[in-house]
Amino acid sequence: MTRSKFLGLFLVASLLSLLMPMAIALAHSEGGTVVIRDGSNPSDTATITLTKVSALAEGESYQGWFVSSDGATRVSAGVMTLSDDGGAVQTFVSDVNIINTYSTFEVTKQPSGEAVYKDSISQDSLVIIKAANDGAAGLKSQISAASGHADTAVVSTTLVDVQTNAQKIVDALDGTSGAIAHAGNVSSAGSDAAKSSDVNISGNSQALINAAGNANNWATQARDLALNATTTGNHIAASLFVQSARATLSHAQDESNAAYLAAQDLAGYELEIVEAAPPSTGDPMVPTLALWVLIIGFGLFASGGFIFARNKIRA
Repeated sequence: MTRSKFLGLFLVASLLSLLMPMAIALAHSEGGTVVIRDGSNPSDTATITLTKVSALAEGESYQGWFVSSDGATRVSAGVMTLSDDGGAVQTFVSDVNIINTYSTFEVTKQPSGEAVYKDSISQDSLVIIKAANDGAAGLKSQISAASGHADTAVVSTTLVDVQTNAQKIVDALDGTSGAIAHAGNVSSAGSDAAKSSDVNISGNSQALINAAGNANNWATQARDLALNATTTGNHIAASLFVQSARATLSHAQDESNAAYLAAQDLAGYELEIVEAAPPSTGDPMVPTLALWVLIIGFGLFASGGFIFARNKIRA
């Protein structure tokens, strides 16, 4: 075998040894997520998903828990039933608003009660999350109210009735408690979220900012159309203005719904390992071995590249 072929094979082997730890890390990744949505009431339903979690010994089980900031309230989300691939999906319905009540979700191993997967939201992050959710709820509610008034205005048969309902559209959109103000509050909360050190919060901030900005634009256009309806002296013109306002509000409603979901996503949990809990057949030396393989692989790759470059220069 020529020297150049040998060096080529050496470089390939070095590269493979460098990639091996990455494959090991991916193969052993485990954790889960908790997504909060509306059920019968605001933010009362959580979908809990576990992925590639460690196998359990006979008689053991995983159980989810929501925990309040002070630790005084601890509510079971139920026992998680694992599939063959180490995954589980479970829905939990609360009797309270989950976002406003809890700041931690953890999965314990029963019957020992040992916490094995967990995520917590800091107090600073909770302030941002609650501001976003309050603002998004207000935005969604006021857009919905404006849309209802627009529906009534469109079928009104007199100029007075059209203009009365057009003014109600304006009132729902304008002012300190109107949809436009709420959209501004949501955008502000989104900007704060973008600065958060919490990856889940900052990662979902742009979707919140975009939806709030779009809702604001559509709501502003609808308000201006409704204002035109209140000032014209022509019944037909007023009717055309409120029809356009209603169409515009349908877009605002879509964006307000998107902002509401994005605000809830800020309060989601990304579950990570609390303490290494390898399966009964596992080996606690695997992480250490993977680290050494990474170091050796990098050394081989670097030295192989140096030798290859030096011989190319000599050739």
